[in-house]
Amino acid sequence: MNFLTQIPVHFIDTVTPGWAAVVVFCATTLGIIIMLYTLGFLILRRLPYQSAFSTFEHIMKKTGDVFVMAITAFAAYFFSVIFKDAFMVGRPVAYTFDLHPLLNLSGYGFPSSHAAFYSAIAVTLFFTNKTAGYIAMFLAAVVCVARVLAGVHSPADIIGGIILGVLISCLIDFVVEKLNDWKTV
Repeated sequence: MNFLTQIPVHFIDTVTPGWAAVVVFCATTLGIIIMLYTLGFLILRRLPYQSAFSTFEHIMKKTGDVFVMAITAFAAYFFSVIFKDAFMVGRPVAYTFDLHPLLNLSGYGFPSSHAAFYSAIAVTLFFTNKTAGYIAMFLAAVVCVARVLAGVHSPADIIGGIILGVLISCLIDFVVEKLNDWKTV
């Protein structure tokens, strides 16, 4: 068994109830905070004043950014579910009999849908604003690590999900940039 498939069984077996609650919070609820942070940033950020129609243009820009974010995140989730059914790699509990995960989940584990979804959000936000993107990337990394520590994913599941989310985010950003270039011609 190598690093990419190992689960921290020792951590899970010795975790205190307080740390277990923190890990479960980070593995589940922190994702909602990432989505609220991203939506709040995209909607409430200040855009430079350019013309008498700036207010209307800002509403259109912010609405477009939220739409692109939603499409990117849901595309990452959709393709992760498709790949889970294609690869059929079980969750760590299926391979490690002495594992007692903090969350009881069924189904396949590779690639992680949570990792794909939140990394797609973070990278898309990074394309909009670097600082806000770094914050979202950090929070997404915390979710990913927590899902490994909770025993529901192996590091390989997480890495696969991150790669999927980043690739989809880059592809959609490329398409949006090409459409914007085409629109200005």
